[in-house]
Amino acid sequence: MSKAPAIPRFFLYGEPPVDVELDFLHVERIHARSGKHDWLIPPHAHPEHTQILLVQQNGGSFRVDGQDFPALAPSLMLIPVGMVHAISFSPGTDGVVATIANAYLREVARLEPAVLNAIRTPASHALPPGSAALLELSSAFEAMLREFIWHAPGRRAAIAAHLQRVLVELLRLAVPEEPDAAGVVRRNLDLVHRYRELIERHFRERHLIAFYADRLRVTSARLNVACRDAAGKSATNVLFDRVVIEAKRHLHYTNLGVAEIAHALGFADAAYFCRFFTRRSGVAPSRFRSERVISRKAAE
Repeated sequence: MSKAPAIPRFFLYGEPPVDVELDFLHVERIHARSGKHDWLIPPHAHPEHTQILLVQQNGGSFRVDGQDFPALAPSLMLIPVGMVHAISFSPGTDGVVATIANAYLREVARLEPAVLNAIRTPASHALPPGSAALLELSSAFEAMLREFIWHAPGRRAAIAAHLQRVLVELLRLAVPEEPDAAGVVRRNLDLVHRYRELIERHFRERHLIAFYADRLRVTSARLNVACRDAAGKSATNVLFDRVVIEAKRHLHYTNLGVAEIAHALGFADAAYFCRFFTRRSGVAPSRFRSERVISRKAAE
């Protein structure tokens, strides 16, 4: 089997895990790290951490698992845990970035579990100047940064309080709710969140939707209703999209053969995998890989 090159994985870009608080979080101004790297952060991943960025000046764009997002000031950027991403800022961009351990996120979000579903999908939320969301996020991020730098007594509790403010605003930006529908929305979000967690553990095993519904103690029909409401797609498509993302990662970032990738994703037949990938992405695996190679060479 071919040896695949490793995708760079960091807590903070350019720093090994031993240099940071792995069980907590890190807060800094955007220019502190991006400026040192000529405002270009190449593809990498944070296997245990989520990043949330408040872009307050200038901006740019970011790419997460092949999808492009604008990040023009003022805006809120979300990069979920484990996703391969790259960022391109214009010189002079500034704002605040929080890199947060997943375990800590779960601890802070325990009062509002719907937050955990909202942070699973990459996003860029434009914030109208003078809006309540922008004012609240600016206050929360600046306070969180101040507490992180000070190391004063009660620091952890203060940071948690300000991070909760950020997460609530993020949830409201991601899922605007009508008051009379709030309970249904929360229940569907919670079910889809638990479904995605199961997918992460089992998507390489090629199970049917009934397998997941059984473990979630709901019917397949109930799971489909929740997925269509919270994710805008069927339960099958949520699962298949995850498989395709993983296949694209292998094709883009490794030198594994198509048959090896098919086997790694639980497909007994490489030909079936090729048909599956082509239907879902509109292009054959080999062509997807060659187009990405051409794009990388053109950018160099």
